[in-house]
This record gives sequence, C-alpha cells and structure tokens, in this order.
Amino acid sequence: MPCGPVAHRRRSVHGIRTWRPVLGPGGALLLGSVAMRKRWLPAGKTTWASCGNRRREAHPAATPAPAGGCTCGLYALHPATAATSDALAPVATGPKLEVAGVIEAWGTIHIHREGFRAQYARPAILLLIGAGRDSDYGRFVTDLAIAHRARVVELEDPAAIESWCSESGLGMSADQVDALLTGGEPEPGVG
Repeated sequence: MPCGPVAHRRRSVHGIRTWRPVLGPGGALLLGSVAMRKRWLPAGKTTWASCGNRRREAHPAATPAPAGGCTCGLYALHPATAATSDALAPVATGPKLEVAGVIEAWGTIHIHREGFRAQYARPAILLLIGAGRDSDYGRFVTDLAIAHRARVVELEDPAAIESWCSESGLGMSADQVDALLTGGEPEPGVG
C-alpha cells in the first residue's frame, strides 16, 4: 500500500472504522479492534497504537507505532473509501456484530490512498447505519457511545457517510489525499 507523508500533527485527523464489542474490566462492554485483540480505552481516553506484527523485522527498532515498512497503527478509512467499502456493509446484520464510527486521530500519521494509520486515537462518533436509536441495535450502540463518551449519529446507509463527513468537516477529501500522496499542495479544508 503506497504510503504518503508521515506527519507529527498538532491537528487531529478523522477517519471511519469498525469495532467489535468486547468485554472489558468488570464486564463492561467496550469497543475492540476487529483485526487485533485490543480494547479501545473508554471514557474518551486516548488509545495508543502498538505493534502486533508477528514479523518483528518489519518494525524498525526503537520506533513507535505506526512505523514505515510495518503494518502497525490504529487504522481508519477516508470517508470516500468508507462510503463504498464492504467493511461498512450493514454492520448490525453481518455474521459478527460490529459497530461503525469516526475516530479522531493524531500523533504520527501514515497516509494511504484508502485511509491512514495513526499513533493515537479515540472514538469520537458512533454511527447507526440503517437502524434507529429505538431499535435493539440502536440502544446497544448508544450504550457503547456512553461508555466511550462518543456522540451517536444516524445515517440511512453507508453511501451517506462521505457527504455527511464533508458537511460535518470531518475527514480528508479524495483530492486532499491525492495531493498529499503525490507531493502537491492540498486544498485547505477539513482534516
């Protein structure tokens, strides 16, 4: 996957991802990574990336996650990618229960065409895609949002993600991503 600039950013970047619910300490239901067995910290706290790569030679010594040449980091998709991704097919009806949402990320960021890998992040918004707050799934997502101090936003379907993010000033547009990856000047805008 081609990688763009690595930035030590003071501003945060927003992206879309999914989580699986996991049990936390004391039986609390929390958000967990789909690919790794890692819980995201609750109560609006920062989750730090760590390297879980089994091929340790891919991760340069004494380099924090995410590292170039490695696959580590806290992943998220850009809104345009998320809107057309199979990863966000109806999350409440798939074979495993998942929750979609928006992360706020900062620190070292590795930009890729589809999304990014970040050093630090927190769930900012959980998305109810195709389900209302009064449904069982809606109440479930609302409980997770409360545990993580995140907002809940209802969207009709995954195709609405890109326009909603643009209207909300969240995420990078396809043009901004392209400019970063090709070394051009990105247009001012959301981040």
